[in-house]
Amino acid sequence: MARNHAYSHVIVLLLSSVSILSVPLSSMNSSASQDEPTWTIMVYMAADAEPVLPWEEDLNEMEAANITDWMDVVVLVDPLGFGDSVLLDIERDKTTDIVSTEIDDSGEVIPTNGEADMASPDTLMDFVTFTARNYPADLFALVLWGHGGGWYGLCQDGLSVLQLPGLAYALETATDEMGRKLDIVIADACAEGVIETMYELRTAADWYVGSEMNVPAQGLRYDLILDSLSRDRDVSPADWGADICEIHRVTLYFDSWSATMATFDLGALDGFAVSIEALSSSMEGYAGIYRGPLMDALLQTATSDLMEWYLDMGDALERLAASDLPLEVRYMAFETLLAYDALIYDFELYASPFEDDFDTVSNYTGAAVYAPSNDLADEPYWSLQFSDVGWGNATSLIRSDEPAAVNQPGPEVTYSDTNDDGELDEATLHWDLDCDKCTAWAFSQTGAGLQLVAGFDSDGPTLVIDGIAGDLTVSASAWTQGNVTSHHCLDIQLTRAVDIQVRVISDDGDVSEELDVRIWTLRGPVTLSRGGNTFLGQILVPDDVTFGDLLTVEVVGTDGEVLAWNRTYVQSTVVVLDIRLVKDTEDPGGTQFLIPAAVLGVCAIVAALYVTDRVRRRGHEP
Repeated sequence: MARNHAYSHVIVLLLSSVSILSVPLSSMNSSASQDEPTWTIMVYMAADAEPVLPWEEDLNEMEAANITDWMDVVVLVDPLGFGDSVLLDIERDKTTDIVSTEIDDSGEVIPTNGEADMASPDTLMDFVTFTARNYPADLFALVLWGHGGGWYGLCQDGLSVLQLPGLAYALETATDEMGRKLDIVIADACAEGVIETMYELRTAADWYVGSEMNVPAQGLRYDLILDSLSRDRDVSPADWGADICEIHRVTLYFDSWSATMATFDLGALDGFAVSIEALSSSMEGYAGIYRGPLMDALLQTATSDLMEWYLDMGDALERLAASDLPLEVRYMAFETLLAYDALIYDFELYASPFEDDFDTVSNYTGAAVYAPSNDLADEPYWSLQFSDVGWGNATSLIRSDEPAAVNQPGPEVTYSDTNDDGELDEATLHWDLDCDKCTAWAFSQTGAGLQLVAGFDSDGPTLVIDGIAGDLTVSASAWTQGNVTSHHCLDIQLTRAVDIQVRVISDDGDVSEELDVRIWTLRGPVTLSRGGNTFLGQILVPDDVTFGDLLTVEVVGTDGEVLAWNRTYVQSTVVVLDIRLVKDTEDPGGTQFLIPAAVLGVCAIVAALYVTDRVRRRGHEP
């Protein structure tokens, strides 16, 4: 099993003696001034497993660090063998001997037989609560150190591992007793920079550090990362996490190892979960008739070197957004990519040209996610909290051997003029199929690319598209029991009049009768009629503008000079905005912009084809 390192900030005060005074958890916060924060770093060192990891070297690195009087480092280490577990209060020392003080916990963490079971949730829970109570501080960090196995678990002890549900239970229970979250959890471990692990931690910690690939046995350089903290007492947990990521990259660079490590904002996970749940549901629904393109996107995704089917999350989303899939699936992939971007605070990457995985590592973006199947070996995956978002349901269906479904015929389209103005402004789609739901996603081609205009759905085989206009590309689907049985892209043109209302506001009160207001359309300028300080007009979609277009409105003087202007999106059948005239000799246009309250939310699919992981990361490649 690969190396698993985990680090977290948990503020702990160094013991001044072997005996421990009982301190209630309610008083675990340091009494130091908030302007002078204290830190406690808890290190949960699971070293009782083969192959043996260099735990003594890492303890020596901790002792070699510049541990100040406002930093405490407390380590629970369980070496290979029985009855040799020990709690240590790290003390500064430059020799190769381990000189740190052994802590007498009176059996609270280590049983009387001297052997702590590091794969037990109770051991981790007891360690965190004991340290928080006896070493109060302003900031808390927890390091999880040992062998790791991605979503399956970490902190191996013998043949057992601390599985992720147990990790969540331990830290949720401990932080409930503490009355607060951990500030940062650091995984010095192989392939624990996975969505599944951080999802289990989201209620127990604010920040998380981990690598999506295997970590060499030497792990993190504790002397360097502790020194970086000691040099900046006021550093935030997030920025200290970024320092740890950079130190990891640089140290492995000099050893010619490829390296990745990222700092994650666990507070952004709930928003990410909403986006990926919608995407997963769509992928699952389309898996029948689009299994091939979906499988191709997954197979082309960069994978972690831990094992097969650990997919880089960002690379997977980019490939889904750029694939030959229904437009709404690509749109949802792009939206999820934006939510994923919010999750990653810092990402450090070095792709070694001396390693065979150079091309793969170059496509990493920060985090991996497992794509489970229906195999018996993946059965424990469904006990994870992340399995509730539906990603695993989608991938297991895509990876199944079921034959692809036949795409049934598309709908018949009929047009209507609902307001008797001679313009067709409504389209009705009807499938001659036995379906329980149908959906339509309308997109419009604009200068910014293909943009989502609106989505429609209905129960049964008939659906009405109204309230929008333009030359539309409509992704239309019929659903039966959660599966898409018919999907087709339709070109639909609807025409609607858009009412324009522009109010001109002057600092002098009255607006000159000699002013005009004009709007720029595809066919040139259109002058609005005046009613007091309000100017009115009407344009047609798609003849004059397209839904989603940015419309320019200008206030023009008698000599044709543009005195003020504003812009707004064409988003409905009524456009209302204000333009203020101001006197400013330094501004020849004399403009002040008042942005309309409602702005069309658009997402350019073309951008999804362009965005790469390099936009979101602080990556370093040779």
